[in-house]
Order: sequence, then C-alpha cells, then structure tokens
Amino acid sequence: MTPRDAYGVMAALTLTLAPALFGTSALEVGTVLCLAATLRAVIWTVSYPLGADGAERTGAGLGVVMGVMNGAWALAVVVSPVAAGALFGPLGSKATFGVSELLCLAALAVGWYVLRTRPRRLAEGQPLAEDPPLGAAHPLADVAV
Repeated sequence: MTPRDAYGVMAALTLTLAPALFGTSALEVGTVLCLAATLRAVIWTVSYPLGADGAERTGAGLGVVMGVMNGAWALAVVVSPVAAGALFGPLGSKATFGVSELLCLAALAVGWYVLRTRPRRLAEGQPLAEDPPLGAAHPLADVAV
C-alpha cells in the first residue's frame, strides 16, 4: 500500500461519518461504527510498514518515527473524546458529528496538499538521504544516553 492508497482509505473513513450527520438512529450509528472500524483497521495495519519505509527512505530513526506516530495516536485518543463531549452538550449529536466531519475534511485537504507537493524524486522511489556504506556505524552510535 502506498501513501496515496492510505489517503484513499482515509477519505473513505471520512465519508463513513456522513450518515451520523442526518440522523442518530441505531441503524445509522451502527453503520457508522462498523464501516469506520473496518477502515481504521486498514489504516492501523499499514501505518507501521509505511512509517518504517519512510524512516528508511529519509534516514530518520525508526524509533523516532514510531514514537511520533504512537504519540500522535495517543494524543488523538485522549483529546477527541474530550472535545466531542464538550461539544455534545451545547451542540447536540448531529452538530458534533458535523464538526468532526469538518475536521476530517480539513485533514484530508492538508493530506492532499502534502501528497501533491511531495518532491518528484520521492514519487520516483529515489532515496531522500544517502544510505551509509554497508557495515558503517550509525551516526548516533557514539552518543551517550
């Protein structure tokens, strides 16, 4: 799966919220939950290999990339329910889903921009950083922790 494929799955995930904008019956909510869970499983499954591939291509440390990704997910898991709960009281369920949908669309717009403006050499599969010679020590190997 490529970053463009993952973007397509994220776009589909955003569209799964649409039924909740128009109603909150058990069928609508169940549909949203089932579709969203299926698409999130795809994203979560491919995120680690995509992150590892990006770390390798750019020369970033794998641990740093995985740490940033896990940190972003942890922040989203904490902030999203709190924000939705704060909005639910004054706005109600439909408007809260609407705000969520708008935030997802904004994130998709940023993702689209990033994918469209990536360096051409990255799209052609050329490395962004020079690979160290085989057997060379890692540049941070001598750093004391």
